[in-house]
Amino acid sequence: LRCFTAAELKERCLLLGLVATGKKADLRKRLLESGCPRDLVVPDVPERKPPKEEVKAVEANTAAARFLREELFLPNDAIEKLLSDCPKLEEASTEAMLETLQFLEEELQPGRVPWALAVQNDAWILLASKDRLKAALVWLEEFLWNQDWAVGFGRQAVSNAIQHKPKLLYQGVEGYEETTSWLEEHGLDDDAVRTYVRSPTAVPFPVEPYPWIELLQIGAGGLEEATRWVKTELQWTDSQVSQVIRKNPHALLLMATASGKSAGQPYPGYPLPVSKESWLDTQIEKYKMLTEA
Repeated sequence: LRCFTAAELKERCLLLGLVATGKKADLRKRLLESGCPRDLVVPDVPERKPPKEEVKAVEANTAAARFLREELFLPNDAIEKLLSDCPKLEEASTEAMLETLQFLEEELQPGRVPWALAVQNDAWILLASKDRLKAALVWLEEFLWNQDWAVGFGRQAVSNAIQHKPKLLYQGVEGYEETTSWLEEHGLDDDAVRTYVRSPTAVPFPVEPYPWIELLQIGAGGLEEATRWVKTELQWTDSQVSQVIRKNPHALLLMATASGKSAGQPYPGYPLPVSKESWLDTQIEKYKMLTEA
């Protein structure tokens, strides 16, 4: 049997943002409690001939599998699933993926555990170049915080949203600009935003911030499908759609949910509507009454 040295255990602790001092037993306990795979903490088992399925899943793509195992501490079953769901990982440069991972740690959230979870949510974040993600983050921060209205949340909220739905970042600047152009074309221009956030009945920040994150996550394509649904199912005109979303941009989230284009919660704990007929019917009736008034 080969036992891991104290230096190896300390290195794993540092990568996971854990205290890297103490005896080997303490280091092992700390790593196991943090969720680190057991086979990266305890001594290796004697060599055995692995099943053919295991060889096929893990050894067939040596570079990608090793990266996911050594840099993100993922277990074999998670590695197998990622390589199956996202075959492009097999072709990617491990150096480029490491550069992307380090950028995410430095700019948004330190530690490998949060990004291991993010990669399991959407592995395409690893395939985006550092330069693409950097440009996207600069654009997003400029758009959110250099306007003449309050946004209602800070960088940690953006980080949480990206970890939960990585496409928010890797869609890139072109994705953001396509979405904001769509919003302007459908009535959500600067004047509409100012009117909404400064109205006497506006909910104080940060209880209900303007839903920029949610709208950018859905994207122009999803928003177009959402409005097409409401025009088909409720017989709304373009003018009615524009009028409603100018008054309440959250109506777009309702439309996206009803049409199946919301892609789930934009970040953990967000009370995005659940697609249940009884709930939707109630909301649809409310908006019918609003437009008929």
